[in-house]
Amino acid sequence: MPYHFAVLCCVLFQILVFIQELSATTTEPLTYWKCLQNENPDCHCFPVNSKNLDDFKFQCSVGEDGISGNFRRQAKDVNLFEINCPCRNEANPFTESVYANVKEYPTSNFTILEFKLDYCPLPQENLSTLFAKQMNPHIIQRITLRSCSPIRSLHRNSFRNMTKLKKIELKDNQLEYLPDDVFDDQFNLVQLLLEGNKLEKISGKIFKNIPLLNILQLSSNKIKKFEIGALSNLPNLAQLQLRKNHLDTLPSDVLQSLANLTTLDLSFNNLTSLDKDAFQFNTDLMELHLQSNSLQVLPEGVFRNNKMLTTLFLQSNPKLSAVHRGVFENLASLTVLDLSQCSFNQSSFDQYTFSNLSQLNTLKLSGNKLNGLPAGWFNGLTNLTHLDLSLNSISTIEDNAFSSLRLLSTLSLNGNHLVRIEANAFQDIGALKSLYLQENQIEVIQAEAMRHLKELTTINLARNRLKFDQGLTLNGGWKQSPLRYNLKLEKIDLSRNQIADLYSDWSSMKSLSLLNLAHNQMTSLDFKELSNLSPQNNLFLDLRNNQIAHVDFELAKSIDGQSIDGKAPIKEKTVDLDKNPLVCDCNAYFMAQYIDQSNPGVRHSWKINPTKLTCEQPASLAGLALSKVNPSQFLCNRTNEKFWPCEWYVRPVDRTLLFDCQHKNLNEIPTRLPRHEDYQIQMNLSSNSISIGQIHPNSSDCYPDVTWLDLSHNGMDESSMSDPQHWAQNLHLRFPKLNRLDLTHNNFNSIPNGVVDSWNAMHNLTYNLNGNPWKCDCTNLALLNFIYGSWKRLEDFNQMKCDNGQKISELSVEILCPSVNAAVKYYTIPLPILALLIVCVGIIVYRNRRVIRAWLYNRQLCLWWVVKEEEEEENDERIYDAFISFSHHDEIFVNEVLVPQLERPPIGLPHYQLCIHYRDWLAGEWIADQIVRSVATSKRTIVVLTENFLDSLWGKLEFRTAYKQVLTDKRMRLIIIVKGELPPFDKMDQELQTYLSLNTYLKYDDPFFMDRLRYALPHNTSTNEPSSRKSQAIKDQANRVNSKPDLHLPLPSLADGGNLKLHVQLPPNIIEMCETPISSTSSTVPFFPNSPQ
Repeated sequence: MPYHFAVLCCVLFQILVFIQELSATTTEPLTYWKCLQNENPDCHCFPVNSKNLDDFKFQCSVGEDGISGNFRRQAKDVNLFEINCPCRNEANPFTESVYANVKEYPTSNFTILEFKLDYCPLPQENLSTLFAKQMNPHIIQRITLRSCSPIRSLHRNSFRNMTKLKKIELKDNQLEYLPDDVFDDQFNLVQLLLEGNKLEKISGKIFKNIPLLNILQLSSNKIKKFEIGALSNLPNLAQLQLRKNHLDTLPSDVLQSLANLTTLDLSFNNLTSLDKDAFQFNTDLMELHLQSNSLQVLPEGVFRNNKMLTTLFLQSNPKLSAVHRGVFENLASLTVLDLSQCSFNQSSFDQYTFSNLSQLNTLKLSGNKLNGLPAGWFNGLTNLTHLDLSLNSISTIEDNAFSSLRLLSTLSLNGNHLVRIEANAFQDIGALKSLYLQENQIEVIQAEAMRHLKELTTINLARNRLKFDQGLTLNGGWKQSPLRYNLKLEKIDLSRNQIADLYSDWSSMKSLSLLNLAHNQMTSLDFKELSNLSPQNNLFLDLRNNQIAHVDFELAKSIDGQSIDGKAPIKEKTVDLDKNPLVCDCNAYFMAQYIDQSNPGVRHSWKINPTKLTCEQPASLAGLALSKVNPSQFLCNRTNEKFWPCEWYVRPVDRTLLFDCQHKNLNEIPTRLPRHEDYQIQMNLSSNSISIGQIHPNSSDCYPDVTWLDLSHNGMDESSMSDPQHWAQNLHLRFPKLNRLDLTHNNFNSIPNGVVDSWNAMHNLTYNLNGNPWKCDCTNLALLNFIYGSWKRLEDFNQMKCDNGQKISELSVEILCPSVNAAVKYYTIPLPILALLIVCVGIIVYRNRRVIRAWLYNRQLCLWWVVKEEEEEENDERIYDAFISFSHHDEIFVNEVLVPQLERPPIGLPHYQLCIHYRDWLAGEWIADQIVRSVATSKRTIVVLTENFLDSLWGKLEFRTAYKQVLTDKRMRLIIIVKGELPPFDKMDQELQTYLSLNTYLKYDDPFFMDRLRYALPHNTSTNEPSSRKSQAIKDQANRVNSKPDLHLPLPSLADGGNLKLHVQLPPNIIEMCETPISSTSSTVPFFPNSPQ
């Protein structure tokens, strides 16, 4: 004990020393920030409310015993002082000695309003003396004492001088006795909590000095009696809790002084009877608990003065079987009456029992012995909303049983013996929203029985014998259930019945969220039936533990794949199909595909949990989870006598019909095959005696849908291909869609060359050839070349073996035929090098084709390639080969470079006839006319583009004229030579900018300039005499060309300071050609830019 004493003292000492240090220098109250300044590692300051730092705790702990103490501050005062001790076993408990030196601890300046001693030993001396320096006993308001070890009693001075106490909590201390004067100083006490102790009696004097007590909790004790006057000094008591005691009687004088009592709990006692005057003085009583006693009868008038009573609990009194007629007659305010789990029977009530309970809204009569509902029982219950008649023996419901219950919203009839629901059973309760009929023996619900329940939202019919086979059958085979009038239903529970269908009227219930059909007799499920269930809320459909073997989701893609309004949210619909004897056939495949959401274009409005879906049939898949089944294993057996002796199956995963004729002793291919729209056929003819060569060439038998043909184990050899052309023809003509041929495990040594040739031609056909004794030598070279050249088309290439047992995949033609291999190497090795060389040369020629062509043309070489027919000039009437447009500042370049090289070239190069304005224009003609004629009579127009050219008005006019001619003829007749640097684009007209951005031009500094220029000029010019004037020809040509109105160019005039300006008036056709009109305000070019002009 000294160790425990030292530990607890140390904790308290640390807390109080810390507070003393804080208060030594100031009288200010303790704040959270001062608390954080603590330097003791065993003490911590933390907020209780993170939003309010005025609510915090300061806690210290020492040693491994876990003893801790803390102060909690709320608002401006430290109002909680708490000491916590860990629970110790009875062999080593804490003792009262831990408080020995507490009185010597320093004094705190802080106000303590609440004190808690949690699992520490209760002191026998006065608490106010023990902690006098830590708290002022005259202001403390709340105290809680809870001990870990049993305490028989409190010291009579425990609360001495604590006159301001309002609440004392002494719960779970196992107190057996309280001194009569223990509460003598608690004049202001409002709450006294004494539950969870072992008190056996209540003294007549113990509560004599606490007149303000409002709440007294004495539950979970062992109280057997109250001494006379025990509660007589508690005039303000409102709540009295006596639950779970040992009371067997309640004398009439016990409660007579409690005029203000509103809540009384006497439940879970041993009361066998009540005095008729037990509650006569408790006129304000509102809530009375008498459940779980042994009451046998309710005396007449027992509640006569309790007109304020609103809640009365009398359930679980198993011996209570009768009530006097007027026992409830004065309870006009009663709203809840619980009479369940008693022994009431048919004769316990009559039409007057509940007639005065006009405010009653809840009546519970479950768990009694009622076997019927006579008419008139519930007369007067006009405000009743909840009626519980469950767990009785009711077998019939009379027509007017609920005649007064116009507001009834919940009716519980579950757990009775009902067999039929008659047509008028619920005719008077049209406001009903919830109806519970589960766990009866109902076999029939009359077709009109539910017609009055238009507001019904919940119905539970589980665990009955319903079949709904009296439902109405509509056009198209759809059936309606007896619930067809209840279109507001949200929850339907029909589990554990004998229902075999989904009914059409359920699809009209737009608020439906739960439809429970688990443990019924449904044998199949069609997606079309599911799709009709389209509520506005999320829906859960429970189909577990039925007999569903066949599911058909084939229409899911067409039904669920329809377009939906993107604005309307898709409601989540879930169906649970666990624990059904599922047949995993071709129909189940579509459900598996739907669950896996592998169907593109389908919105998958239904969710199906596949975790517990297992196959029961066929036997090969029994016990296998649906999600684990390979899609190719979903098969439907469609065998019938029509195709005997063969069997055939439908496999939807790849839309295939499996025609199985293996081991049928056949010697020819069956002529009659099953057909299915858009399905291919895989024909298995293995282990028979069939050969394709046995089909007669003139036979009309054709198998257009066969894509896979298995002829393995048929004893075939190369003799069956003695006529290769016939064999290949049969294969190609009889099986036009064949993509796989299985010839495994036959007797082939080789394949005729003609058949191999046909195999090489059938690029979409794959083969299986293993299990044959192939001859691997040069005599079988064609087949070996096919095998090694087309090994990707041989699905079993790695299994193929020669007749000596060697794997063909480990050999090669080089090994089998070395002489042939040498010849092949001799001829084939140089070919890739030569091909690479040709490709490289071709790339170089193509990238430099223009330079090469120009170079060859200037040397008159390969003219058949250089001068293409489409490039030859068609207009031989043009006089000149080229008209040269230039500025007079570039005249030297024209005279010394262009003219000599083009008109007087070296021997062997073509001569060109040029038009030069200073030499070939006619004197006296208008300049504009001569520009037009020069362009029109020349096969090309050469523009020498310099900055001088851009400053020339006539140069611009010459370019525009030539550009217009290019657009008219749709031929490239314009050649631009850039001499020097390309002038800035911002100095060019829009037409010139456009032309330069879309076409190439020649640069004078290009080393191939003259070759490129000659190549750009007409190619059909002959090497004739030098140019001479052809005046007459020009005039004749001019007469033909100049069909446009004359250009009228006025003489220059002086204006604005003597600057010479040109006023040009152009006819409309010239304006159109030039695109931009020339005005006097836009041109300052001299009238004659060149003196020869």
